[in-house]
Amino acid sequence: MYKKIKDLLINNIQINQTIILISILIIWVEFYWLNLSYIKLLTIFSTTIITDIIFIKIKTWKFHFPFSWLNSWFWISTFLRSDHLIFFFFAWLIAIIWKNLLRIKWRHFFNPSNMWVFTTLLLFQNYTWSEALHWWNYLWELNLKYFLVIIIISIFWFIINYRVNCFFKFRYFIDYLAPFFIVNTILFFTIPNIINTSTIMEYFNVTFFIFMFYMISDPKTVPWKSISRFFYVINLVIIFYILQFHINYIYALLWSLFISTLQLPIIWHLEENNVKRKYNLLNLYLYLITIITIIILLTTIYIYWKPDFIINNLCDNITCN
Repeated sequence: MYKKIKDLLINNIQINQTIILISILIIWVEFYWLNLSYIKLLTIFSTTIITDIIFIKIKTWKFHFPFSWLNSWFWISTFLRSDHLIFFFFAWLIAIIWKNLLRIKWRHFFNPSNMWVFTTLLLFQNYTWSEALHWWNYLWELNLKYFLVIIIISIFWFIINYRVNCFFKFRYFIDYLAPFFIVNTILFFTIPNIINTSTIMEYFNVTFFIFMFYMISDPKTVPWKSISRFFYVINLVIIFYILQFHINYIYALLWSLFISTLQLPIIWHLEENNVKRKYNLLNLYLYLITIITIIILLTTIYIYWKPDFIINNLCDNITCN
């Protein structure tokens, strides 16, 4: 029995991911006041898993536990809030249908972990919301508890990233996650008029690192080539900064990823056909999109001027009064 458990932990990366995500949620509930009861967490978990098992049974005539849908449970629990369970049901249902029925060349179209939350928040604005302050720190004071949870989340990510790299040779840190963090940092210290400890903590909060380490790093919803990932994630960051002039921080994160994934079918197609052409349409497209997003950002800054605080509309609604 012990040997079987050990083999599963060593050889099954999805179980590693499952343990990590569950650990983050337990830490969140017990020590950081997650505004979500264990009943809701269990309901989301059980119904999501059961529904995907049914889809797997219909497609393969086999029963298989869908470890990948622990991600679905985690992201609904992270970003979606409602007083009514029906909206949690709606969120995971459209996510599973989207994952199983709508694909491009056998790959997920959009990021399923982001798609269902985005759609539910958009369709049912009067009944659902995403909390602006996810991890309790309402005073935005630098303290051990703040640094400790970021260190824990970073260690968890390093473990799962190392395991994925050993098995599948996915090396997204240099050309994907590192540019995401660096460009975010550059723009954060460039765009706002005023920077202080509170605004730094508001922006680089725990949710930001969870989003970076776990949401955008899904290997099935990123470009294949290194150069594509580099420009894709730069555009993702620029789109966020454009959106944050109009909608609040958490929604801007979700919407920026949704808008960015609209490009994936085009990028995948150009990547696949890139070697067959004498001229590089892929690079041309990436440069063009980057220039367009930069121009839109600069135009937005010119119209609205540099904000005093980068998070100047922090609330639980899409837009704030």
